[in-house]
Amino acid sequence: MALTRRNAVLLSVAAVVLAAALFLYALSQTTLSFLVPSPEGIIRRTAIFRPALVASIVNGVALVASIGVLVWHVVSRPPRWVWWVLVVLLAAGVAADIVVLSSSRPLF
Repeated sequence: MALTRRNAVLLSVAAVVLAAALFLYALSQTTLSFLVPSPEGIIRRTAIFRPALVASIVNGVALVASIGVLVWHVVSRPPRWVWWVLVVLLAAGVAADIVVLSSSRPLF
């Protein structure tokens, strides 16, 4: 059963919203701020949480791909394999965010 053009555009919009939410979550987890005692007093240090950086890249690719699929659906009708690629990218984004969520943060 083929999707109508309207339903395909709505599903593409939902994919863009999901990819944007995944991207924003991973991006919000990239920096870690902590306070360190020093002879001058307490100073703030910032570190990059690398699993979140990788998840941000994966989710950024999924976001760009889902925007591309949305534009492609608005302009014309893409082949059916495009949906499978989009589903795989979104699943990779969800898996990357689960890894970030379950990873322990470094102790300083």
